[in-house]
Amino acid sequence: MSIALTETASPDVRALLRNHLNQGIAMHQEITELMIRKKWFHPYELNEQYQLDQLSAKNTVMIGQMNLFPEDTSRKGMFDRTPDEHIGGHKA
Repeated sequence: MSIALTETASPDVRALLRNHLNQGIAMHQEITELMIRKKWFHPYELNEQYQLDQLSAKNTVMIGQMNLFPEDTSRKGMFDRTPDEHIGGHKA
């Protein structure tokens, strides 16, 4: 965004890009402040941030190892009726 801002020749486009850049920076600041307030981010306490990152990585690996789907992903036999049974047919 900042490169496009410096390379554009049109004042209108430059103003638009500057506005978008400022909005992006403001949103980043709001999100960072929220994360600090909720103790999800520790920018000044690196040891605590490292521990939090390690826990997050461990949880990510654990979720990746979960069997979230049954081995047989065939949908046949999972439903007690056909989708169009309510209209008296088997058109599905």
